[in-house]
Amino acid sequence: MNIGFVTHDGVFCCPPFDDILAGCTIARVMELVDAGHVAHLGVTRAEFRPVTPEEAKSAKEVMLVGSVINVAPVVLWDGAKMGHGEGVTPGVPGPVALALHAAVVRDFVGNHDELTSVPYHVFEEH
Repeated sequence: MNIGFVTHDGVFCCPPFDDILAGCTIARVMELVDAGHVAHLGVTRAEFRPVTPEEAKSAKEVMLVGSVINVAPVVLWDGAKMGHGEGVTPGVPGPVALALHAAVVRDFVGNHDELTSVPYHVFEEH
């Protein structure tokens, strides 16, 4: 599970993988951001960089990213409503998180070049 933040200047950022396992889903989310999938919402690039807890808690949007949840907005953190700035309502899922979730689902379903065939026949009883 990884965490991502939307800054007030339109950057999707994620802490670097110094002490945690690198995630495939967050890597793909970063690629989708850089490819312009949320540019219409003012988020134009992605970067890995350190994020302080104070910066994170004041971010425009906060979201968890992982293989099971894809992208899930964080609306409450330590009892405080998340989501700050123009176009977001504190305590309500933000538009970037929702758009990235939809983009990841579309990508996982429709990106046939990235799909791996599973030989289900090996699991069938004979």
